[in-house]
Amino acid sequence: MPTTFHIERAKSGRAGCKGSCKQKIAKDELRLGKTSSGGEYDMVSWVHVKCYKVPKKKITEFGSIEGWLDAECPIIADGDEAAIKEEAIQLLSATQIAPKTPPKSPAKLDKLKRRAEDIGAAAEEELLEDGGGSSKKKLKLDDTVEDAELEAYEIYRKMKADQIKDFFRWNDQIVGGNKDVLVARAIDLHVNGRMMRCNECGGKWKQSDKDEDSLVCSGGFDETIGARVECFNRTDYKKVPRLPFIKESPTDEQMEAIKEENAGASSAEAAALKDKVKVKAEQNDLSGIDLNTPVGKKEAAVKLLAASKILKVKLPDDEDEARIKVGTILMQECQAGTTDANAILTKIVSVYGIEESKEEAAAAQESAGNACTVPANGGIMLMMKELKDLYFKEGNANAGGSYSKACKAVVECPFEICEDNVKHLHKKGHEFKLEGVGKGTADKMKEFLQTGTCAKLEEKRAAALG
Repeated sequence: MPTTFHIERAKSGRAGCKGSCKQKIAKDELRLGKTSSGGEYDMVSWVHVKCYKVPKKKITEFGSIEGWLDAECPIIADGDEAAIKEEAIQLLSATQIAPKTPPKSPAKLDKLKRRAEDIGAAAEEELLEDGGGSSKKKLKLDDTVEDAELEAYEIYRKMKADQIKDFFRWNDQIVGGNKDVLVARAIDLHVNGRMMRCNECGGKWKQSDKDEDSLVCSGGFDETIGARVECFNRTDYKKVPRLPFIKESPTDEQMEAIKEENAGASSAEAAALKDKVKVKAEQNDLSGIDLNTPVGKKEAAVKLLAASKILKVKLPDDEDEARIKVGTILMQECQAGTTDANAILTKIVSVYGIEESKEEAAAAQESAGNACTVPANGGIMLMMKELKDLYFKEGNANAGGSYSKACKAVVECPFEICEDNVKHLHKKGHEFKLEGVGKGTADKMKEFLQTGTCAKLEEKRAAALG
């Protein structure tokens, strides 16, 4: 997905900075736009010019920050390009030389460091009492999880970052982070096993910035929209299913098997659904029906509708409407030369989806609650997430992005959203203001709190059904 850059003065104060400050970009303030082209539309993200750090390789390639601006980051303005360029160079130069804040070392790693130092000091003292000898005495460790972590610490602390990252790649895990973060993650995976993927979207788990005992899903790349989509799924560190940690470089075939194993739950669910569809297709065999005649097509539609009902496909409640939906897909598949009931039924399921059972709905509600700072906001988060997904599926990336921001705001909201405060969520300067929530979104949340749904969600659901 190609990315282009440009600098301009903000036309309003609505956009938020995707850089380190995460604050709103005030009107007329300099902002840098990063445009990613994918599919039929472009996606633009904004960052304060003062928050953007030009990659060193770009400065080397073009000789200076000004050279990079001239080559890859044009100034968009009405007549004051020179002034904007001068200001941009000053801001970008200041960012290049700004002192770095030392990254915080994970608390668990600090604890292991202190324990290793204590054991080393004790070993040194013991050697001195015995009359000297090598100070490189091997640590004596008990057979406990804590000591297994310490033993792993002794292994990975000596490795270079790139060496540790290789272990993550072999195990299909998140790769990024500074050296301390990499070592802490390697210790965890070495002792407890590699983590299976998110059961909702198949994304990889990463540690929460706010809580070392929580994991958040990194999301995944959606091929249909050509962009990464956030998941917002969150779980307790101890609840993620684990598999054996891979300590040697796997072959390509083994790597594919590792990825499939990590996908585990979602793959098992998909396989189970595939089996159910196949069984119902075999029970409603179309091979003896002449699909070239109106009578044959009607008979096939009846069989496919009956199978869809048993599978609990999300078709319209009205019998005639449901039959039309099934018949439409049947006609399309027949025109494409498909006569296999399994293939046609699979297509129906993929288009309309399967209804959740009460148990599945309850599990989804619990998962949404766990993902939120305040569990009571789980229902609103699910509504925002569904709207986000529906808009992205129909190709509306702007609306999808807006609901993605709103979803994140609900996840991070420090208070319970209720009818008393929901009307203030969009008001600038108000104590209940949530970044990323506008009046329209707040109105939909209010409607959800009052009715359990909202008209726009039902509209998009109906549109998705065709």
